[in-house]
Amino acid sequence: MLERGLLGDEFKGRIPPVFDWWCRGIFLKIATEMNLMELKMTIANFSLGAVMGYVSYVLNQPLLSAATSLAAMVLLNLLLKKAWKITEEKKWWLGNAVLVFIFSWFVVWTIFYNVSL
Repeated sequence: MLERGLLGDEFKGRIPPVFDWWCRGIFLKIATEMNLMELKMTIANFSLGAVMGYVSYVLNQPLLSAATSLAAMVLLNLLLKKAWKITEEKKWWLGNAVLVFIFSWFVVWTIFYNVSL
């Protein structure tokens, strides 16, 4: 059915690009150097955000918790930028570091806050 009629002659004897993408999966795209760097940065910021979410819960002082979390995020990102030689723009940092950190921090802090009620 793929050879004629249903999909046209441009796919004669081949799998259409949509099915090819589906079969290969998205994991092959992670193999590039840039995507691997994004993955490492996301994991590092998610982990730190989770730890700082718990630290914020333990501190139980909003201003001190916010300052500590912000300082930890900035310090981690400066260290990783220097260690991994990252030269990306602000948009990349926002998507791979800041938003991931804030999301994981908020989720972990919310879980501990609700469990303690």
